This record gives sequence, structure tokens and C-alpha cells, in this order.
Amino acid sequence: MSGFDFDYRLLSRKCCKYWCVSAFLNGMEVVTEDFRKRNNDVRKPCHLREVAKFHIDAFNYMVREGIFNGCVDISPVFTKTDPPIKISISCASMASLQYPMNLRKHRKIVYPSEVRMRGSTYFAELHLQLLFERGSEKEFTERVFYVPLMLKSNLCYLNGMSDQQLVNYKEDINDPGGYFIVKGQERIIRLFLTPRQNFPFALRKNTFKALKSNYTECGVYIRSVKGFHSQSDVYLHYLNNDSIEIRLFLKRYPYCIPLMLLLKALIDKSDYFIVQEIIKFRPDDIQMRRSLIHMLRLVNSSDGPVVRSHQQAKNFIGTMFCPVLGLPPDTTTCEAADFLFRKCLLIHLET
Repeated sequence: MSGFDFDYRLLSRKCCKYWCVSAFLNGMEVVTEDFRKRNNDVRKPCHLREVAKFHIDAFNYMVREGIFNGCVDISPVFTKTDPPIKISISCASMASLQYPMNLRKHRKIVYPSEVRMRGSTYFAELHLQLLFERGSEKEFTERVFYVPLMLKSNLCYLNGMSDQQLVNYKEDINDPGGYFIVKGQERIIRLFLTPRQNFPFALRKNTFKALKSNYTECGVYIRSVKGFHSQSDVYLHYLNNDSIEIRLFLKRYPYCIPLMLLLKALIDKSDYFIVQEIIKFRPDDIQMRRSLIHMLRLVNSSDGPVVRSHQQAKNFIGTMFCPVLGLPPDTTTCEAADFLFRKCLLIHLET
């Protein structure tokens, strides 16, 4: 018999199974060998590598510095016990993916090709070092959850491999990387443009009027960003009664504070000094002077405690925000106000 010219009736059932499996394996060997030959050619110029480099560099920064700075910047949590226990994050790190094996202290390295075939997610392990403080300090490290890992990043096992090694692990040598594998599918996070950091923008939006009854469409927006990209949005709103309010965000909820009350809490100076510092660049603007004096009168004549000094302003703001800040019970109102300013108000400024 030559080729496929034979009579299937002459074969037994076992012979048919053996022949089918052998033909399938031979075909797989031919396909694999053809794949190796095609991928062993000279690396093709790929402009996608230049695009993927921005994604990979950004992810490497997050792994190297961003994840640590971002986690350590999270405010500590206090328990409601007596005395309270302070729980904070003292360190954060990421590690490459490895599956545990039956043998003790042995782990299996997982490559992207296996993840694709499994239909699972290629991720890295996030480890946090928690610090418990009550009398004596105690620390322990725990893996909290998994983070999708970008291909060709520093934590990826494909990083730094030669062309022959990539082919051996069933990877395309012209694959630029810079994407994720989620449930067996290749996903990419597109880069997006953000507003300029730490720069005020004068806005005119009709949506501002829907926030409160006396708001106008005019406002100023500042996207305050720290060096490690922790951000806090601050809005300055113009009101119909010729006054100004500051809108801050705390735990995703907006809170409004009168501008003059905030200024009195930030600086221990007289009202005259505050007004003179604001209008010194426009000394002939009578309307601005009248607006500032009007806002001072609103603060001093508003319902509630009398606010005429720096300490009274801080105590008033601290009293209003202390229930939502999650601070320990022994925190004073001034400390609560300082914590609010440090976490929510122009966080890129050190003073």
C-alpha cells in the first residue's frame, strides 16, 4: 500500500486507533517543526515594540516604586478596642507567578503559553507587610491578592530571553509584549491623557449649577498629584452670593468648605493680613476687596460656634470631619484638621 490507498476493513479496531493517533502526532511534529523554522528566521523590524515600550516602562515603574509608595501612603486603620490597635502597611512588593507543587517548598514556574492554553490569568503575587502597633510592634508578611502581570516586563519570565528560548517556550519572537493575559485572552490597557498636574484650570460648566442651589457655572479645578502619582481633586466654586467654596473629596465623597474658613485654618494671621495678601497683586480691584470682606462676615456671622481665630477655625473643621476620617478616639480636633489638609487639600505641597 502506498499513501492512503488501503482498505480500512483489513484493519482491526485497535489498529485504527493506533494509526489515527500516530498520524495526529506526526502532523503535530510537522506543524511544530514548521513553526520553529519560521520563527528561527531573522527578527523582523516591529514598530509595535516602540509603542509597547511605553506600556512596559510604566508597568516596571509600578513594580519597582509605585506599588510600594502607593501602599505605604494608605492611611492606617485603628481598631475600636481599648486601647486601639494601629494597623498600617510598612512594605509592599510583587513577585512572579509560581504554582505550588506537591513536594514541600517546591514551586512550578508558569509561562504565558501555559496560561493561554489553560484559559487562566497570567498574574503576579502582591505581598504586603502589615505593622500592628499597640505597646510592642509586630510585623508579618502576607500575600493579599494577585495582580495581572504584563508580558515582557521585569517580572515576566520572557523578559531577557533569546529568540531560541522564546521559540522553545512557544512564543513568537516578534511579539512586542506590553499586554496582559486574562482568562486566556490577550488584553491591553490603552494609554490615556490626563489633565495637567498641579495646575489650575478655569472652567465654565453648567453641571456646577446642579451641585448646589447657589452655585454658578464658574469654577477652578486643580488635579493635585504627589511625586508617586497619588492624586486628589480640588474644586473652587463661585457662588451667587458673591462668595467662594472649596470642594474636597474624602473616600470618594465630596465635602464643601468656605474659602475664608479654610484660609483662617491654614495660617495663623489676622483677617487684615489674609485680605492684603490676596489683593496685593490687584490693589485697585475694589470688587475683590468687597467680596473678601463679605466672605469674612459670612464666616463670623454663620450659625454655630464663633470662628474668629486660627485655632477656632481648625477646631471647627476638625470637629466636622473627625467622624469620617477614621482616626483613633484620642485624636484632637486640630490633629484631625491637619490630617484632612495633608490627605485631601493640595497634597503636592509640603506645607
